[in-house]
Amino acid sequence: MSLLVVAGLLWTSWPWLCLGSSEIHVTCVFSEVCVLPCQFTKGRDELIHWDKGTARVHSFYYNMDQLGQQDPAYKNRTSMDKEQVAEGNASLSLQRTNLQDGGTYKCYCSTAQGRQEYFVMVEVKAPVRTVDMKVLDEEVHCSSQNIYPKPHVSWATDPPTSSEALQATTESLPDSVGLFALESWVGILGNRSDYTYICSISLEGASQLWTASLKHQGTTASTFQSGTVVCSAVFVTSVFAGFHVTDIIEGVEGQALSIPCHAPNDLQNFTLTWAFMTTGQPTVFLSFSSQTGKVANNWADRVQLDTI
Repeated sequence: MSLLVVAGLLWTSWPWLCLGSSEIHVTCVFSEVCVLPCQFTKGRDELIHWDKGTARVHSFYYNMDQLGQQDPAYKNRTSMDKEQVAEGNASLSLQRTNLQDGGTYKCYCSTAQGRQEYFVMVEVKAPVRTVDMKVLDEEVHCSSQNIYPKPHVSWATDPPTSSEALQATTESLPDSVGLFALESWVGILGNRSDYTYICSISLEGASQLWTASLKHQGTTASTFQSGTVVCSAVFVTSVFAGFHVTDIIEGVEGQALSIPCHAPNDLQNFTLTWAFMTTGQPTVFLSFSSQTGKVANNWADRVQLDTI
C-alpha cells in the first residue's frame, strides 16, 4: 500500500453540534489495499456513512457494519475497525482498488455530541513495476505494462548522442481496464557495444520517473541467455521513483559470473532487488534494505552481494 496524504482542517463549533470540514488527498495503488482516512470527535451512538456521489460505499452504526444499501461496485471490498471507530477513527479500508475508485468520497460521522463531514480526494495510480529492455535485430526495445496514468518515454545514450540520431518510435495504448502498455524502440548506432542505451519512463504529473539502461558487453559465442537478470532499486520517497539496469553479459557455463548494478552515489533510503526473468514474470532472489541493512538471499548457495 502506498499513501500520500495532505490535509487541511476547518472547524466551526456550536453547543451539541460539531461541524467539521476537511479535504484530504490520497493516492492509491492499483489492485492494492488503500486506506481512506477519517477522524472525528469520539462520542456515543456513532453513525458513519461513506459515500461517493450518490453511491453508498459503506455504513457503520449500532456498533457494526451496515451494508444493506452498499453499491455493488464495493461489495466485499470495504471494511472498518469497530474498535477504532470507538476511538474516533472512521477510516475506510478499500481493497483491490481499480481506476473507477478514483474520485471524491464523503465521510459523514454523527454521534450524540454532534456531527462532522469530511471529503477525501482519491487518485488511483499504477506505477511502473519493471522495465524490459532487449535487442531485437538492429533495434533496442524498451517496454513496460500495466501503467497508469499514461506514461511518457525519452531516450539517451552514454556516451551522449543527439536526439535526432536516436529517432525513437513509441506506442502506448490502454487495455480493457484502462492500464497502459508501453513499447518504444530506437535503432542501434554503430557497433552493438559502442553505447549504453538509456530509456526513461515518466508518468503524467511527474509522480514517477523510472530509468532503465542496456549495454551489450562482449562478442564471444558463449552466451548467458537462459533468462534475464534484473537489478532495480526503488526509492522510499513521497513519489514513486526508481531505476532499472539490464546488461547483456556473456559468460561460460560452470564458471563464476559477476553482474554489475550501478546506482547514483547519493542514493538514500532505498530497497535493492535482484530478480530473474524467464517468461516475463520476475522471480526475486535477493533484496537489500538500506534502512535496516539486512540482505534477503533466496539463492545463498549460488549468489552473493559483493558491495553496497
